[in-house]
Amino acid sequence: MADTLVTSLQMTFLNASGAPYTFSVRYPKSDLTTLQIETFMNLVIAKDIFLSSGGALLTKKDGGIVSRSFTDLVD
Repeated sequence: MADTLVTSLQMTFLNASGAPYTFSVRYPKSDLTTLQIETFMNLVIAKDIFLSSGGALLTKKDGGIVSRSFTDLVD
C-alpha cells in the first residue's frame, strides 16, 4: 500500500463560443508564481497555441495548482 500525491497546473480559458476549456500540466515546478502562470496563459492566447471545439481561446478564466491524494488500499 502506498500514498500518492499528484499535483497539476490547471488552466481554464473561455473559447470563442463562450465555453470553458481546461487543460492541465502534471507535476509543475513547486515554486511557480501567479505572474508566471498568467504570463503563460497570455502567451497561449496571443500565439493561438490551442484550438478547442468551440474555437480559439480568447480569455483567461482561472488557473492554479490542483493536488490530488490517492491512498492505495487494495493491491
